[in-house]
Amino acid sequence: MKPSAALLAAAAVSAGCADEAEPRAQWQVTVSTDAPIPQLGDRLLADVLDASGDPACADRVGCRRIFGAGRESFWPASFGIAATDAGTELRLHIRLYRLGITGQDGLPVGPALIEHVARLPRASGLTPVHVELAMRCFGVASAPSERSTCDPATGELGPEPLLGAAPASLPQPHDWPPGRVVPCPAAVASEMACIAGGAFLLGSFDSVVQLEGLEATPERLVTLSPFALDMDEVTVGEVRALVAAGALSSTPIPRDPAVGTVNHACTHYEGPDDPEANEAPVNCLSPELAREICKARNKRLPTEAEWEFAASNRMFETVHPWGDDTDICARSVVAIGRTDVQVVANEDPSCRGEHPDLSLTGPLPGGDDDDVTIDGIRNLGGNLAEWVEDDLAPYDSPCWQPEESLLTNPVCKGGASLTGFDARGSDWAGPRWRTRSYVRSSREPSPYVGVRCAKSF
Repeated sequence: MKPSAALLAAAAVSAGCADEAEPRAQWQVTVSTDAPIPQLGDRLLADVLDASGDPACADRVGCRRIFGAGRESFWPASFGIAATDAGTELRLHIRLYRLGITGQDGLPVGPALIEHVARLPRASGLTPVHVELAMRCFGVASAPSERSTCDPATGELGPEPLLGAAPASLPQPHDWPPGRVVPCPAAVASEMACIAGGAFLLGSFDSVVQLEGLEATPERLVTLSPFALDMDEVTVGEVRALVAAGALSSTPIPRDPAVGTVNHACTHYEGPDDPEANEAPVNCLSPELAREICKARNKRLPTEAEWEFAASNRMFETVHPWGDDTDICARSVVAIGRTDVQVVANEDPSCRGEHPDLSLTGPLPGGDDDDVTIDGIRNLGGNLAEWVEDDLAPYDSPCWQPEESLLTNPVCKGGASLTGFDARGSDWAGPRWRTRSYVRSSREPSPYVGVRCAKSF
């Protein structure tokens, strides 16, 4: 079977000089987007299809191109398609996605992308056509076999259109309003940091080990208003002050002096104050007490989306709070309480060598100075995991509104469907893989979980 089209790798197609022969029939395709680049797209995949939705070329290769699209200077994109059979109906399938969601075949997997399918008009000489990849269509899957695709004007599925020439004004990367950075509207307290609002993908396509039901998929597109977040975990001294003021109805579980017991790593002391203990981050408290502590400080617990947004450095969406550096032991207080037996069983080496002066039990006052985000938030990766406001439920559960393609300031309440309570981050005894910003945890009150507070504007 002869190919009826061939994608040209050139970024532009020349129409030739006036005294040259008429150029062969071809389309010059311009692709525009308003998506944040490269945050929500760094690869552009173009396929030429026949009327049935199959590749229009015998070997598919001639009818497919993948472009690196992570630079703003790449946009609007432009490439050519040469027509070799003017009487054959052809269609164009375009997808904008991230390299991180590609499968083993190099093609995108899952719904977290923008795609569009449309018919090519009859080519006569050099025929310009335009494809708009609008953020309204993020996560809305096309159905090439059913000839339906997302309408950039509405964000809804509709009949695939006939492509026409580009308008005079094209959308530009970062034009999507919810994706713009929203500064904090007021100054924040000295112990807090401003987290500017914006958009990001909650969750991850990464297949890091996680408990069933707590997978970080499906990724959810989220936009958040600006908020403030404590730079440090709440300390024992801060809780003692609240207890002394009568602001709390209960106290954290006290430290058990008996070495080897579960609660020996609790940091809160009952009885006479120990000045050294005041600097330690408080642990061994329930989510209810954590909420009460934050409320007594005129604050609240962060939502799961807010916590991850801060931990992944907002629109940069880094793997760890400090960035993408994989030297986890040197960056955070994590896995220092793990024994050689645990290392063999879990294939997750201890970080004991990085902190030889530390006890095998308990978090470190102040944590690790290298476990810090671009906004100055410390110890989101390790030291203690931290309670968040949400109930514990999968991202595709009703609590997370799976029917919505964009969530605004989401919080999952009244939708708990998993055992335990929702906490984020790894801890002094926890595995290194939990330091990844998107990893979710089911926890109980223990020496491994503490609290950090947030505040709305």
